[in-house]
Amino acid sequence: MSSADPSASLDESFVPRRSPLVEHVDLDGEAVLYVPSTNSMHILNPTAALIWACIDGTSAIAAVASDISEAFNVDAQRIRDDVTTAVNQFATDGLLIGFEHEVPEAPEDDSEEPNRSPRVLGPPPDS
Repeated sequence: MSSADPSASLDESFVPRRSPLVEHVDLDGEAVLYVPSTNSMHILNPTAALIWACIDGTSAIAAVASDISEAFNVDAQRIRDDVTTAVNQFATDGLLIGFEHEVPEAPEDDSEEPNRSPRVLGPPPDS
């Protein structure tokens, strides 16, 4: 798919693909997505985290929605709308491959500062 406005190109046949530049960790049903090149974080509620987990680069929006609808016995059209909305937001936020808002590669750093590895996000400390 070429770079485009996500809202104009998403339909039930669209197959979303996660950007390999996005790191994620699951936390108690929610998820945190971290983009090292932009130092940005996205916190996903349980529904968005489930949709993110279902994005495998081979399943169309309709298939993801159908799987979720069957697993939770929820109206298929409502789930399809929710999945389309979430995938559209992921695309707008640059978390998917093939859109103009795609996450940029980390810039080459010519400074004398040593290279740092991205932080690994772990579970929150016990309260």
